[in-house]
Amino acid sequence: MELLGALVLAGVVSATLGWLWVDGWERAGDAAKMAFWYLLGVTVLLVAGVAVCGAGGFAVCFLVAGGIWGSVTILVLWLSRPLTTAEVHRVAGKLRERDLSEYFGCGSSPVHPDPHFKSGLDPNGALYPSNMRMASFPSFAAYLLKYKKHEWMVIGFARDRFVTHLWAHKGPDSTQVSVGFTPAELAETAGRLGAEVVLRFHNHPATDPHHYSYNMPSGSDLTHAAEFGAHLVAHGISLANYVCERGVAYPYTGGAGLYCADSLLPVQAYVAGVAGRTRDRSYCALRMRLHLTWG
Repeated sequence: MELLGALVLAGVVSATLGWLWVDGWERAGDAAKMAFWYLLGVTVLLVAGVAVCGAGGFAVCFLVAGGIWGSVTILVLWLSRPLTTAEVHRVAGKLRERDLSEYFGCGSSPVHPDPHFKSGLDPNGALYPSNMRMASFPSFAAYLLKYKKHEWMVIGFARDRFVTHLWAHKGPDSTQVSVGFTPAELAETAGRLGAEVVLRFHNHPATDPHHYSYNMPSGSDLTHAAEFGAHLVAHGISLANYVCERGVAYPYTGGAGLYCADSLLPVQAYVAGVAGRTRDRSYCALRMRLHLTWG
């Protein structure tokens, strides 16, 4: 009990002093100031209790507890120092990666296309108007390609997280389908439609009934994705690639099919935001540093 009481007392004192050093009284809000007086009151009561009841071995326990909490406090204060420029850029990069993952994420609910629209797709390729949220479009495209005996490709042109147009066409057989555009033509079409993101989907028809999964990109898929991704990114347009199987759209494994232009969720905006919040010693700097380490 003596050690427990010492730990509580030393912890309250260390937390109070650490808080004053990190945030400072002048930046504290009403709730923080109230918490300070509460902690100070608890400390006074504990000290009074020790004085009235006698310390016994409490002094030794308090020194041990003080050393423990003091070390923790020093560590916390050191971690709460302002982030370096390199750390700011690393945190900004992590935050952008998280938001890009959400940006290209698929909705949880399946979206079934109109059967007449699906059966009426022009196999030679045609552009169709659309007004669908990006999060719903992968499911829509996957169901468009479900049960197709040939390879097909569906390309969505999106802006502000809405797909405004889609292009669909059929390949010559069950083993291949081309984009239908050269990289320059795809960039020109996306620019003409005002798209900032291009979403590309194609299916792998199950020609071998003993092979369960056809949701992995082939070598040529990866080569084409790199070629088109580099060209689109050079024009400020982002590209995401998916393989569709059984009504589900699968992003290329390991992010191999994702090519993001700098204009999409610009990293400099994240850098400025992180730098602005962590320029001083603060809890925010501590949280960002912990996120950087254990993120």
